[in-house]
Amino acid sequence: FMNLAACVVLLQYCGLTLAENALQTADTGKAAGKELLCSPDLCELQRQLSIMKDNLGTLQSQLNDTKNQLEKLRSRERTKVAFSAALDRNTGPDAGDNILVYRTVITNIGNAYNNNTGIFTAPVAGVYFFTLFFRAGQENTSTLMLFKNNMAVVTTGDYSVANGADDGGNGVTLQLQQGDQVYVFLAAATHVWGGGNRYTTFSGFLLSQE
Repeated sequence: FMNLAACVVLLQYCGLTLAENALQTADTGKAAGKELLCSPDLCELQRQLSIMKDNLGTLQSQLNDTKNQLEKLRSRERTKVAFSAALDRNTGPDAGDNILVYRTVITNIGNAYNNNTGIFTAPVAGVYFFTLFFRAGQENTSTLMLFKNNMAVVTTGDYSVANGADDGGNGVTLQLQQGDQVYVFLAAATHVWGGGNRYTTFSGFLLSQE
């Protein structure tokens, strides 16, 4: 029991001594002021840490930019656009120009072609290729015009001089912005054949994305 009491007294003494030393150290630090808080070595270390922090921020920004560029590249690789549609019935001659509505969808990758309106709407900016083919005959002529945003781009047609069947077509490469529209007009007083044989078609696909 005496040994235990002695140990307790010794521990208390040591604790008081450590506390006193800590107070003395604190007083010495206050007296030294900024010189103690920022010795040459410490100041240099703080400066280097500040530089490293700035560099880390720059690297993080560059990493974010790289991630964004990679995501854009992946998005371009994923974007696939291609369609083909056929006219399901004979059309024309009518009194005015009409958009041909190719209702029989053969392919519509990307769902950019609307078979209720006959209009293709570019889902992404890029270079596209389009074709239009038709069959017609008898005494009526045929004139088909491919439009981009209310502007005629290419035309194909047949000026029939006999009652036999005739075929025609055309193709064009277009640079489109997202939302641009492409469609085919059938000119007034002309006609084309449609139906199960799918002679009259409208097709297009994305060549390269911007």
